[in-house]
Amino acid sequence: MIGRLTFDKYLDESEKQKNSPTDKRAFRAFYKSKYAAIMEKQTNGRLEYTVYKDTKSKTGNYYVYIKIPSESLDNFYYDVVVQLYTKGIQLEPAQSLKSYDVKFFSNDPAFTYAFIRGRVYIEDLKPKLLKRDPSMGALLKAANPSSKLTHVKSLHYAYLFMNQMGLFDRSTLDRAAKPYDKRELLARVKSAEDKYAERQVIQQEQKKNKPAAPKQNRNQNISTKSSVTSKSSTATRKTKTVKNTKTTKTVKSTASKTRGGKF
Repeated sequence: MIGRLTFDKYLDESEKQKNSPTDKRAFRAFYKSKYAAIMEKQTNGRLEYTVYKDTKSKTGNYYVYIKIPSESLDNFYYDVVVQLYTKGIQLEPAQSLKSYDVKFFSNDPAFTYAFIRGRVYIEDLKPKLLKRDPSMGALLKAANPSSKLTHVKSLHYAYLFMNQMGLFDRSTLDRAAKPYDKRELLARVKSAEDKYAERQVIQQEQKKNKPAAPKQNRNQNISTKSSVTSKSSTATRKTKTVKNTKTTKTVKSTASKTRGGKF
């Protein structure tokens, strides 16, 4: 069972599993640049989101629903919900809600198993977690047997979006919020399994519609090779001296080490 958890604490804890403490700044910068690229490519800088407020809560209980784009598949979005809540701590209207506890939901496969075991999923969205396919649950368990809060890209991008839009500010949330409706939110969110099936269909469609690479003329290719070989032989006969050539190695940046799988 995981104790009190803020959004910043989640990011800190999940990042520790991927990097040494000295890599934290590079890790955050890397995902910030990826987020900017995704926003520009997939959404023209805009994302669909809705803020809900539980009016029965005296201290503030908010749900932020965001459609987070996949970085590798065009026109495909994950349903991400962030619940901001507090147990008896009353904050001033202008104060940041980054000190609030968080619970999450995402139908990104990287989210599902660890967050079920850690019990930091949103209770009202429990019906949207794994429910039909035991093999998927076994697969996710094998990927994360210790049930630690792993780094989930869709949650990281949700955090960056909320920062960008001022959605950790209580007054901003109050202005944007509509009354919380559990049935409405459940209707908008797809289960992890349904989202996985949707992704498979879109992948196949995009693969089918992808233009085929132009075929090379085999005879032309052979003719070109012969011509190149002939010119190379002539050049070899005319050459009398051989110059020393320096070899330069290309070193990849350390940021590439932080890259995860496609999602």
